[in-house]
Amino acid sequence: MRIGIDARPLISESPSGIGIYLLEILRNLERNENTTYILYTNEPIRNQDPVLAGFEKHVVHGKIGTFTICFGLDKALKADKIDEFWGTEHMLPLFAHGVKKVLTVHDLALLINPKWGSRKNAIMQNIFCRLSCKRADKIIAVSEATKKDIVSLLSIDANRITAILNGGGYGKYITPSNEECKKIKKRFEIEAGPFFAYTGNIEPRKNIVTILKAFEIACDRLDKTTSLVLAGKLSWRTQPIIGAIEQNKYKDRIHLPGYISEEEKKYLMHNACAFVFPSNYEGFGIPVVEAMSCGGIVITADNSSLKEVGGKAAFYVQKTDEVSQLADRMVQCFNLSDAERKKLTVDGESWAAQFSWKKCAHETQAVLEQG
Repeated sequence: MRIGIDARPLISESPSGIGIYLLEILRNLERNENTTYILYTNEPIRNQDPVLAGFEKHVVHGKIGTFTICFGLDKALKADKIDEFWGTEHMLPLFAHGVKKVLTVHDLALLINPKWGSRKNAIMQNIFCRLSCKRADKIIAVSEATKKDIVSLLSIDANRITAILNGGGYGKYITPSNEECKKIKKRFEIEAGPFFAYTGNIEPRKNIVTILKAFEIACDRLDKTTSLVLAGKLSWRTQPIIGAIEQNKYKDRIHLPGYISEEEKKYLMHNACAFVFPSNYEGFGIPVVEAMSCGGIVITADNSSLKEVGGKAAFYVQKTDEVSQLADRMVQCFNLSDAERKKLTVDGESWAAQFSWKKCAHETQAVLEQG
């Protein structure tokens, strides 16, 4: 069996999001001589991860990746004698006759609220993701919540959809050396006292303005040295976020370090009073699993997939626009006793352990190789 894969998420030297999802699945596949996987992209893959060396690669040149996948693969798939194509990024070849099609849907955020993304991306998802779901023989949803979204928003038969939970855990947290800890504290300007942390893209859907407002209210009731680290790429429509920082009376204690390493992210998640992630919507919510896996205390939202992913090991806010509720949760986490914090850490690590990339890969492989 020959399976083609949309490998565009791996083009970047430092993949994130869907790129990490695909890379981890490829890493954990149980390879056999009866199945060949071919990676398709619209430009050469720059990622140097050793696991990619074991896969055939086919570059089908095109300026716009979506159009290349949807309209430009027919001849290549036929020439390569592809039996099945796996769309990893919401899109499928729409006119590849005789090729079975499997599609992974990570979320339908831009169908739910087009303002959570650029106008171009919202139009793309509305047209091409919708068409791809209709034409897919099988669909993989990354959570039960996302499966329900596909059924309700796109009127897809639930029997065509398999929910396969992502991985995402780090495993047992290992404390860095004293010297490394000092460097991390200095970089994030958290030497002075306790802190709250968020990691991920800085964008409207992640509800950053609410975090900022809640931090201000919480600081009125907490240690005056408490700080907030918002670590991640400034994505888009960030002006309201930057404005909220400038207007915050504790703006000198709000830090945006930009891109951070995995080790730095683990440190922040483990050592924060709480990892604060009240997103408006997530198809899965990998950061929640990451934080729990390295012993972090998590505050997240009771919406989309987040309750499914956080289970009983997280604190929740019922309404993502309720600033006072999030502030109360932050104060609650700040004031946890050592015994309470230890129990939550143990419960979180235990809960996060079920989200395995190996399990995700094996379940995905089973869907792909059903033929």
